[in-house]
Amino acid sequence: MDFIVQFHLKKDTLSPMVNFKTNMIEPGYYEDNKFGIRIENLIMCVKSEKYPGYLCFENVTVVPYNRVLIKWNMLTEEEVNQINSYHKKVYDTLKPLLKDDEVTLKYLERECAPYKP
Repeated sequence: MDFIVQFHLKKDTLSPMVNFKTNMIEPGYYEDNKFGIRIENLIMCVKSEKYPGYLCFENVTVVPYNRVLIKWNMLTEEEVNQINSYHKKVYDTLKPLLKDDEVTLKYLERECAPYKP
């Protein structure tokens, strides 16, 4: 997405949120002159089923987060639940596509298993 729309060059440009508009969400942490880490997810603005007349974001990205890089003990229960919910969506979306690929399906099962403190 970045290389197509040059997203990083237009950060000062705001555009209205409309149904089916796609955006990037990029939470990250950076240490000057040391390192940085960022998760980039593609999201789509859609009409909310829960709140008629409002828009909400739907995550379009379906790749599990690298569990080794997550400091689980620093997360709130709500944040853990969000990650677990996201991983369930990833698993439910990709499992039918991987039915003939046992190795990748085992990877997906392992990486999308719910975290339990």
